[in-house]
Amino acid sequence: MLFFLMLSIVISCNRCKEDCDDPTNPECSNYVEPIPNNPCAGAVLTNADFVMYQSLLPGLTADTLIQFYHDCVYNKNITLHALQDSCEYHWIIGSDNYYTRDVTFNFGFEFVGQSIPLKLSVTRTPNTSCFPNDNGLDTLVKTVVPKVGCDASIWGKYYGAWDEGPLDSFVVELLPDLNDYPFCGNNVGFIGLNPDILDTCFSWQCHLVDNYIQFDNIPTFCYNPVGSAFLDSTKNKITVSYSISETNTLNTPRSSHLFKGHRIN
Repeated sequence: MLFFLMLSIVISCNRCKEDCDDPTNPECSNYVEPIPNNPCAGAVLTNADFVMYQSLLPGLTADTLIQFYHDCVYNKNITLHALQDSCEYHWIIGSDNYYTRDVTFNFGFEFVGQSIPLKLSVTRTPNTSCFPNDNGLDTLVKTVVPKVGCDASIWGKYYGAWDEGPLDSFVVELLPDLNDYPFCGNNVGFIGLNPDILDTCFSWQCHLVDNYIQFDNIPTFCYNPVGSAFLDSTKNKITVSYSISETNTLNTPRSSHLFKGHRIN
């Protein structure tokens, strides 16, 4: 009798073990051994990379800073921002030296067309436990070319469609007003923001940097588009986010659109 009792207990215990379904319990068949904490998780090498912004408006608030990649418009403030924090920073821009994480300056007309190096060197205490070869020093140089507004990269024709109608393609064209040389950003010409209107429509309230335009005050016969256009780092893909009136009458309901296109000239 005692033998059968012991056998029953063993069978019952084995059945309990078979039915176990807890991955944190070492007694269960689906137990998963925890991964030890990685002391290098989130650790990074010393890096002097930085981003470049140009001010669309005279102020320096975040919503007026437009990221650019190579070309800029002269006489508008540029802000450089080092990506890595907790470093010592040394910028060399022309003959000027700066020692803060962010620097702001602008180029006058005399620099138009020149390739100007922007050099950043950073120094910090390296994490040699994770990166034995990191000496805590890094340097990066990027080049910018100031332009007049009339030569901004964003001008041109783009073939694409609204997000809501990807099969209904059309052409949007952005034109500088060459009578406004060298700025060409006050009266900007648009064709195609309303695909049914092929006339050139001029906005008399625009703000321009090399790869971005903010526009407003376009005549009602063009259905009064209001919005912005942004050119990507390849200078070939554009995104135009805007709204237009549903009729050519002032103060009618408006519809919003997102045009995405690629350059065709």
